Amino acid sequence: MACVNIIVAATPTGGIGMDGKLPWELPGDMAYFREVTMRTKREGTRNAVVMGRKTWASIPAKFRPLKGRINLVLSSSSDESALRVAEGIPAEVLVSSSLAGAMSALSSVPDLASIFVIGGASAFSEALSGITGIICDTVYLTRVLVEKSCDVFIPPLDDSKYALDELQVSYHSFLEHRQYMNLIAQFFTLLCLSSSVAPPPYPPFPTITRVAAQTSA
Repeated sequence: MACVNIIVAATPTGGIGMDGKLPWELPGDMAYFREVTMRTKREGTRNAVVMGRKTWASIPAKFRPLKGRINLVLSSSSDESALRVAEGIPAEVLVSSSLAGAMSALSSVPDLASIFVIGGASAFSEALSGITGIICDTVYLTRVLVEKSCDVFIPPLDDSKYALDELQVSYHSFLEHRQYMNLIAQFFTLLCLSSSVAPPPYPPFPTITRVAAQTSA
């Protein structure tokens, strides 16, 4: 059986995207994503990032393909050449019609270390289902503790298969929250013109980065 990992940021209800984009701005989490997906235990090896076509399209063109990693795009298109032209997928990026096919293609890569599924919902569902002989070993889940409007969701984790392995708490600021708090700060500034009280700082939104490792049961 092939082993993969999932790395994803989601709201409390599992929302992961809206209109083909991330519904938040979390620079710290993007840095965390890069660090986790590029980290290997053996020098001279690389990790692979597997993503659906929509996830590929959501990545700004200047960052595609993701550097330092083997990129693989999932698509049900029967015309790979047309797909590469339409989506701007270069020759060095692998293409497969399914996650199971992706595992087969990656098995022949000599310097492969670990495999990370990075989106979207269909790829996450296939990785978590286990019905295609794929084992999802570790889920790197950043839980965004603010509900945002989403139209794409990740399936809930099966508590009988996954146990909490590590818990990290971090704080990030959303652009729209910062703008909202700027209005409040201006209001408090007006109230404090005749005093030495400073307006309140922009409070960050909390996120919890949870690493859930699959149990042996």
